[in-house]
Amino acid sequence: MNPILISILNSTNEMTPSIEKFEQGLPLKYDHAVDIISYCEENRIKIVTFLDENYPKKLLNDKTNPSLIFYKGRLDLIDTKCLGVVGSRAIDEYVVYQVKSAINRSDNTIVSGLAYGTDILAHSEALKHDKDCIGVLPCGLNPEVFYPKTNYKYSYQIEEKGLVISMFLPNCKPKPYFFVLRNKFLVAISDTIWIVKASVGSGTMTTANYTLESKKLLIVSPASLRETEYLGNLECIAKGGEILTSLDYFGEEKMQFIPSIKQSRILEDIKQGYNTIDLLMDNHEYIILLEELEQLVEAGVVTFHAGVYN
Repeated sequence: MNPILISILNSTNEMTPSIEKFEQGLPLKYDHAVDIISYCEENRIKIVTFLDENYPKKLLNDKTNPSLIFYKGRLDLIDTKCLGVVGSRAIDEYVVYQVKSAINRSDNTIVSGLAYGTDILAHSEALKHDKDCIGVLPCGLNPEVFYPKTNYKYSYQIEEKGLVISMFLPNCKPKPYFFVLRNKFLVAISDTIWIVKASVGSGTMTTANYTLESKKLLIVSPASLRETEYLGNLECIAKGGEILTSLDYFGEEKMQFIPSIKQSRILEDIKQGYNTIDLLMDNHEYIILLEELEQLVEAGVVTFHAGVYN
């Protein structure tokens, strides 16, 4: 059995050490490592050390990355061009519109943390459009410790075609600090980090700070001064993040029409029976309404016949 692997597995009870710490020398214990390796073999969990040929080249550039990785799926995806999608658990219409449109356009591998909100929206859209996708966990790969449990179904789908990865031992439950470590690992995997929505002092902000410290590209969605839940976005821009000025940044729109926020509201009103110009004018400004309806008809999202929109 590989003595390097045994040594790494026995260096800690919860997570693997960084490449740098491992190189400083660690004790070797046999029995514990054998149990972990057996569990991984029985549960289709693969293990790679930094000395193996298939350890991601992207991660070798920084010795603070883990010396050992547990994963399911395609490890080679890490060395593709990766876009990390990061944001609040509290998503709104603005977040949904941006993420759906961006992933529809992008050819990058989509990386996120399988958490509630923005993360799982990014993963689900990537799966829907058959995009390459990486999920980075704050816990081990044992389904019994998976967090959050309601998102495990997405993890299972991702590992079939993409990659689910962890720096924690298989039975390791999530702890508060592990989310910070997960975010740092997510930055290491990604070439670009996109901050969709961040409040000041949030976990998303720690990810943004790691990105800037790593001198990687940080792009940030613009936000209103009135929206306190987006003030972290403005802080990211002030620190050096690049402001996202158009969703065309991610590429040309593909496959489907993504309605704007105003168009989504018009569509909702039409569904509620406000399906004529006169009725729609109760909720929308006339000139803007006509322009938005024209785009919706051209896109084939709604039809117009005998004065009625459907």
